[in-house]
Formats: sequence, structure tokens, C-alpha cells
Amino acid sequence: MKKLAIAITALSILLLAGVTVTKLTVRDLVSVDERLQRCVAYAVNDTYDNPIERIALFLGKSRIMAADQNDAGVESFTLFRIPLGVLRGQPDMTLGITCDQVTSPDGSGFISATNLNPQSLVDGREVEYFGTFHDSPIENALKSYLSEKLGISFHYPENYRLFEGQGQGVGDAKYYVITIAPEPYISEAVARITASERPPSIHLSFYREPNLSVSLEQWIRTMPQSNFIPSDPAQGGVLTPTVVAGVPALKYHVSGLYESDYIAFTYGDWIVLATADEMGQNTKSDFQTILSSTRLGQ
Repeated sequence: MKKLAIAITALSILLLAGVTVTKLTVRDLVSVDERLQRCVAYAVNDTYDNPIERIALFLGKSRIMAADQNDAGVESFTLFRIPLGVLRGQPDMTLGITCDQVTSPDGSGFISATNLNPQSLVDGREVEYFGTFHDSPIENALKSYLSEKLGISFHYPENYRLFEGQGQGVGDAKYYVITIAPEPYISEAVARITASERPPSIHLSFYREPNLSVSLEQWIRTMPQSNFIPSDPAQGGVLTPTVVAGVPALKYHVSGLYESDYIAFTYGDWIVLATADEMGQNTKSDFQTILSSTRLGQ
């Protein structure tokens, strides 16, 4: 009985020490108003919603690492400052929380709470609006990707993340899309993206056209999926011939949500649009790395 009492006392002291360490050392890195604090607290509790996580969160504390008017990046810890994400196998888990401008008194006016840290991505994970995340070993500063579904392969820079999914275009037309974007863009996008807003990226969109009765040029000039607007001064109605994987292609520029370079080509029953949104000085060379390594019919 005495041994049991000693064990209980020792466990209680250990538990108290673990709670104290976290409660006293975890502090917000930025100051936010009361509205955003309530929203963050509600979103954290809503995200860590299973009983074990709730207990771990009760014994620990969260901190706001960065914030603007309606958004915050939040880390959560349990005993001895152990990251709460460990319970999900994601020790680097950081929540990106977006709040409504008018948060209700209980803080429930948050719009989204998503893991900001792309390091938590594992091969095969489904990510909303992006599709399935795919990873591969790095060789000579490049990664390689083969889509068995679409029969295309290529290399891409090691600091990019790649997803393959299905999109919904004009007139509810379904298409497949491979999205490739640098880690910083993915970090922000996973927390903020909505169905009507996507991050700047390089993407290959596949539109099935089994009974195509017009030329590639006519398809570009007449189909809204191409985003080609002849009256746009940035386009000037110009389509420039080029080649991708030995296949004749046409390239053009689009000024829209982003400044983007487009290259269109046919492949089997598909019309493929390879697009590179402006993301800095390396965009064109990274896009060319992908295009020059593309192989079809894999």
C-alpha cells in the first residue's frame, strides 16, 4: 500500500512538472486582439477533437506564432512542451487558422483550420482541392514522377511539391490536373485555398477529347478552358509553335489571376495544357525542366 502511495505521489509530481513547464514557457510570439484570440482557441479545440487530444491540450497550451487581421499560425503543446501533433504522427504540425471578420462571442466564427507544415505530407495523402500528394526520392536535385493513370512522366525541382487530382472546369466538365508548386506556396495554400482560388503553381491539365473534330489551334481559340483571349493585349492573338516530348505544341501568354505561360498539345484522347504561373525568377527554368523531361505513353 505504501509503495502504491509513493508511486501515485511520484506520478502526480511528474504530471505537475509537465504541466508547469508547458504553461509557463509557451507564450504567444505576437499580440492579437480578443476577437482573434477567441477564434483561435475555438479552432484549436475543434481541430484536436478526439478525447485523448482534448486531454493532452487541457494539460498543455497553444501559442500564436504569426498573425494578421483574420489569420493566425498556431502551435500546440502538451506535457513538457511535447508538440500535440505527435499524437497524429505529425510533430511539426502547425495550424493555419482563418477567421471570419465578425467572430461570434464563443469564437466559433472560424472559416478553416489546416496544417500549414508541408513536412507532415506523406505519400498518398489526400489534400482538399489539390488531390493526392506524391513524393519521390531526390536525385541530382530533382524528383521524378510517373502518373500511371495519365501515362506521363517527368522530372521536377526538389523543392517542389506534387499533387494529382481531378478538377471541375467550365460547364462542370471534369478534368485531371497535376499541380506542382514550391513548398512556401503549398504551405500557405493548404491553409487558405478555396474552390475558387488556387495558389500560383505549375500545372498540367488533361481534358479528354475523344472525338475532337477541330485542330489544336481552333480548340485553344474557341474553348474557355484554354483561357485564351485574342483581344487581350498580353496575348495579341499570337500562338507560337513549339514541341513537347516530340509532339507539336502551341504556346501563349495569359494575364489573369497570375501572369502565366501556357503550352498546349494533344496526347491520345487528351488535350493537355501545361501552365506556369509567375512565381519568381526561376519559374521559366523550372517549367522548362519539367517540359524537357516529359515523356508520354509511359
